Order: sequence, then structure tokens, then C-alpha cells
Amino acid sequence: MEQTDNEKVYISGFGVRLISVDYKLLRNPINENLEVSLTQNVNLKKLEMNEFTLITERIVTFQPKDFYELKIVVEVDYRVNLEETIKNINNKEDLRDYVEKNMAVFFDKTPVGESISLLIGQITSTFGQYPIITPAKMSN
Repeated sequence: MEQTDNEKVYISGFGVRLISVDYKLLRNPINENLEVSLTQNVNLKKLEMNEFTLITERIVTFQPKDFYELKIVVEVDYRVNLEETIKNINNKEDLRDYVEKNMAVFFDKTPVGESISLLIGQITSTFGQYPIITPAKMSN
């Protein structure tokens, strides 16, 4: 895996877990124009100098809001290459600040976004429905 923005924290590997999938059909629309809304929240769960864990929620909703809701939660563990990272960041507080400022970037440097996007498409296309295709990467 490549390093993050400005090469301050080097990642030597990562592991991924699907935590939950929550799908609620609220009603079945008939010939309505619906606007899809996609949000992603990334939070820091755990941090040590040699590893940290991010939890990501990707939520699909609609306007009007009474069609369905879909929320997928994924946890990603990152292993930090201390030998390289310590040259830039040498304490836990600075590492925390850097990770918190770049959480979406860390997440987007893994293929997890593509897996979530595929899962959303598969769930929304079941039983003859049209799939909702979402972007794999959500950071700018």
C-alpha cells in the first residue's frame, strides 16, 4: 500500500471486516423521480503507534426520504511501518492528529470503497430493481 498525503505515515498493510448491513424498504414508489443521497462517515476507533483502526459508514438515502435506507459499516485495521513513519511523526498525539485529519484519504487508499460500492449495487439490484452505482472514493 502506498503512503498517505505528504508521505508522513507509511502503511505496511491493512485488514478489513464487514461489520453490518442495514437495509430498510420503507415503501415501493411507483414512477416517482427520486434523488439519491450518499454520505460517508469515517471515525477513528483505535490508535497505537504501530496500528490504527477506522470505522466507515456509507449511507444511501433518497429524497423523498420514504423509499428505502441502506447503511453499510466496515472496519479497517491499518499496520503502520514504524521505521519510515518515525522519521516524520514520533509520538502518538501527532499521529492521532495526522490520522484524524486524513481519515478519508487513508480509507480511499484501500480497495474497500470499491467493495462497498459493489455491495450497494448488488443489494439495490435484487429482485429486478435497478442498481444504485456509487463512487468508490468519497474524498476530494
